[in-house]
Amino acid sequence: MGITDFSKKYEMEEMASGDVVLSVTGVTAGSMLSGIERRGDEVWTDTLLMRSSTGTIRWIKARHSHIDKFNIDD
Repeated sequence: MGITDFSKKYEMEEMASGDVVLSVTGVTAGSMLSGIERRGDEVWTDTLLMRSSTGTIRWIKARHSHIDKFNIDD
């Protein structure tokens, strides 16, 4: 990634510039996103997606019916 000085304090523009996309899914419940929830035979997730070039902010609440892709301990 081109980092050679590990003690340097990087400015925001040095870490992320141009068209930046951020995607975050809540694992545990917090003030901004809900955590992963199991409701019967479904799993619900809460995701925040942001794109710098357009200023778009999306909150995505998804219902997953194929829960075999999740490693859930009951």
